[in-house]
Amino acid sequence: MKSISAAACAVATVLLLSISACIDPTDVGSDLLEGDQIGVEFTDTISMETSSFIGDTLTTYSPTTLLSSYLFGQITDPILGKSTASVYTQARLQRTLSGGYESFDFTGATLDSIVLVLVYDSSGYYGDVNQTFGMEVLELDESLNEDETYTSDDSFVTKPISLGSREFVPKYDSLEIINYEANIADTVKVIPHLRITLSPELGQRLLQYDSTIYKNDSTFLSVFKGLHLKPTTQNTGMLSFNVLSAFSGIHVFYTKNAKKEQYVFAFNNYGVTTARYEHDYSGAPVEPYLNDALLGDEYTFVQGMRGIYTKITLPYVENLDNAIINKAELIATVTYLDGDNATIFTPADQLLLFTRDSNGKLKEIDDVRLGLAINGLNEIFGGVLEKGVNGQPSQYKMNLTSHFQQMIKGEEINEIYLVVRFGARRTDRVTLCGAGHATYPLQLKVTYTKL
Repeated sequence: MKSISAAACAVATVLLLSISACIDPTDVGSDLLEGDQIGVEFTDTISMETSSFIGDTLTTYSPTTLLSSYLFGQITDPILGKSTASVYTQARLQRTLSGGYESFDFTGATLDSIVLVLVYDSSGYYGDVNQTFGMEVLELDESLNEDETYTSDDSFVTKPISLGSREFVPKYDSLEIINYEANIADTVKVIPHLRITLSPELGQRLLQYDSTIYKNDSTFLSVFKGLHLKPTTQNTGMLSFNVLSAFSGIHVFYTKNAKKEQYVFAFNNYGVTTARYEHDYSGAPVEPYLNDALLGDEYTFVQGMRGIYTKITLPYVENLDNAIINKAELIATVTYLDGDNATIFTPADQLLLFTRDSNGKLKEIDDVRLGLAINGLNEIFGGVLEKGVNGQPSQYKMNLTSHFQQMIKGEEINEIYLVVRFGARRTDRVTLCGAGHATYPLQLKVTYTKL
């Protein structure tokens, strides 16, 4: 089974040593506006340039990385256009606790029904989900390889005949179903999930395969490569499924020797589950802002999935090269364009700051990495949406003290990027005031000590 191992303590130690070398410990935690400390100065007029651009391709599956949930749907956003999320997944054989295969025998079995079960992720949806969604289930005609890495751009060949479809309104309450174990039909309450009846032809196929097909996952996947879960309706919301839940899978109900039985072909950590994301910004209000620094000076955008990032450039950061940075805090203000719907399309819960390494690959800034390593992201970095009160707009406040010190030393490039936290599995988005906004410009507040 795949597992994600992380030497969090080692990472935290290295980052702490690095950050402590950049920051005077007597100044950590001092108020940004505090100006009465000897030798300490303050500025909030550092020049910045802002723009929006389409984000990098995301890794949605690798041998050591699995998403905890998977987006699904076609969301039509009044500002950002249309975004589509679909899922490719392998169904595999049931495993025992020791990792072996559970024994079963379909010889002489008669099919009763076959049902696709997908557990809802009630924390990952976005927008209005109290409406009708549609899903079509297709069979893969191309193999997925568990040793490969797949991205949000990847797609795979499917067979032309649908295995099943359904239009449904998501229900996030527990359900009662009939469970067959030990030849007893028992009504049980289970977690909220979607059920789609699949083609009896698939059920018959699964029951009639030779027993050698069920020797292991490899032999099974040679004849049944997996499923493509494809949205069929356009909505103003996006769903999320816990595809890898122990309850998700293809549930086969059958009768054998006058006994009602069931078997679940599982979507589990042993196999491949990956997401495909598509974005269409044509004709949307955001389109002219993409890669336009002039328009980006007033408004910028951040979107999850393989969506939109905000790029922030600090062209004159080297002017502080003779300073010790006591604290640097970025403040971004939420705004709304005409035609937006703040009730349905709420601002993202949290934003993070990234930079690029020497190969051009995005990476978290050290202040974010430290917060993640010691499970203290909100306290160390921030980035959480702070809702406005008394008529004031909502804001995000982000600590980038360590990274800013590295920037003025020339150890990091003078560009940073605002991205949605958990963007690989979130549709959240937000419109922000740019660096040149007349009322609420992007601000970088810095207290520093001159050398």
